[in-house]
This record gives sequence, C-alpha cells and structure tokens, in this order.
Amino acid sequence: MTDVADTGRLGLPLNELPPGFSGTIVSVAPAVASQLVGFGLYPGVTVRVRQTFPSLVIQAEETELALEESLARQIRVGAREPA
Repeated sequence: MTDVADTGRLGLPLNELPPGFSGTIVSVAPAVASQLVGFGLYPGVTVRVRQTFPSLVIQAEETELALEESLARQIRVGAREPA
C-alpha cells in the first residue's frame, strides 16, 4: 500500500485509501469521467472512505456510494489522515 501521508500532486488511487481517511479528488481517468460526474465525483470533491470490505463504500458530500474496485482505481485523490 502507498504511504497516504506522502501522496504528492498525482495523488493515489482511491481504492488504496484506508477506511476513515478522506481525500480530495485530483484526477479521474478520461474513460470514466462522464460516468463519475453523474455520481458527483470530479476533481475538487472531497471523499471519505467508509469501508473497504466487502466492497468499497465512500461518502461524497451527503451521498454514500459503493464503487467497484476497478472504477475506484481510476480516481486519484490527495489523502488526508482522519481527524
């Protein structure tokens, strides 16, 4: 797993963020960008990982979403440790 404290400008894949951590979306893969916008997921939006098993569940603003790992890998976030 990537060290979430040192994600840099490129961020890390959303599926590598541990439960309880949050991050701001820094980029999404062009192939899925239009699908993710429909879910309210686009650069600048802050997301929090609620759980990773049995599926990845995130919260973006007031919405909770379950994402397939293949889709979450295409979202890159700048991570922040839990408060």
